Amino acid sequence: MMKALWLLPLAFVVAACSYPTTRVDTVDDRAQLQFANAPKEAIVIVDGNAVGPAARFDGSEATLAVARGTHHVEVRDGGRTLYSQDLYLGGDMTKTITLQE
Repeated sequence: MMKALWLLPLAFVVAACSYPTTRVDTVDDRAQLQFANAPKEAIVIVDGNAVGPAARFDGSEATLAVARGTHHVEVRDGGRTLYSQDLYLGGDMTKTITLQE
């Protein structure tokens, strides 16, 4: 019985101990691209890689995050090139590309 009385407080002490927690927040400082007036079928191509429909990256729901530096950005709709330009994108900036209708 005496042993049980010692074990109960010891169990509470051990249960109350916890490891310290650490929180690390990372900041996404990549540049953002958004496209205005993009047709639904238009595709964004960055540095030769198709990344998805331009209409998805309209800025209201999503933007396209790209690494800092110079990139060749194209928007194609079928066989037509709607936009093609080399852009320097600095960190933590948002560039809006307005496409002609």
